[in-house]
Amino acid sequence: MKILIVDDSVGNLEAAKLAAKDFTDHEFVFLNFAKEAMCHLVEVDAIITDLFFPNEIHNDEGELSAYYTLFCSKLRDSSAFDDIVWIYYKGNRMRAEQKLQRNIAFLESGANSQFPYGGSIMLRAKELGKRYCLVSDIHRHVMDSDCVSAPDGIDGMIILLPLIEENIVSAKQVMQDGKDSLTYFGNEQLYDYGRGKGDPAIWIEAIRRILAQ
Repeated sequence: MKILIVDDSVGNLEAAKLAAKDFTDHEFVFLNFAKEAMCHLVEVDAIITDLFFPNEIHNDEGELSAYYTLFCSKLRDSSAFDDIVWIYYKGNRMRAEQKLQRNIAFLESGANSQFPYGGSIMLRAKELGKRYCLVSDIHRHVMDSDCVSAPDGIDGMIILLPLIEENIVSAKQVMQDGKDSLTYFGNEQLYDYGRGKGDPAIWIEAIRRILAQ
C-alpha cells in the first residue's frame, strides 16, 4: 500500500518517518503542504493528514480551492448540526449557533493564519475511494475565553461537522476525540497513545488505523 502523510510541521513529519520504518511492506510519501497533498491523492492508496495548515492561498480556483469551498459550504449548512445541538450542546441552540458562527469566521479569516485544509483533503479522499485518517491536536470543545488561536481556539464538534455529515467520522467519535475511530485521531487520543504528534508512537497508531480500514 502507498500511504501519503501530510503535516506542515517538519518535526511531526520526522516522527512520522521514524514510525514508517516499522511498516516495511508499505510505501510512504511525506509532504508539508495541503496543495501538494491534493495533487498526489490520486496516486496513493491512503492518506494521513493534519487538520490545520498555514495559508496556501485557497482562492486560486485549484483543487484545494474547490474542496475548501465545499468544506466551508458544508459547515455553514450542515444537516448534522441539529443532531449536535441535542447530542453535545444538550439542546442549547443559542450556544451552538454562537460556536458555529465563530468557527465560520475562522474558516474565512483563518485563526492565527491557520486553515483547516485537512478537512478538504478528507472530503476529496473519500470521493476518490481512498483510505484516510485525520490526525489533529484539535479538542472536541473549547472554552469561549480561549477562542483565540488554532487549533486550541477551534471547537472540534463544530469544525468537523462536514466530516460528520459525510460519515467520515461519527459525532460520538468526535465527542471522544477519536476513540474507537479508524478515521480520526484527536487531542486526548494523542496523549493516550503518546506525547503528541512529535512522538513516532502517534504515527504508528495512525498507520495501524489506516491498515485496519
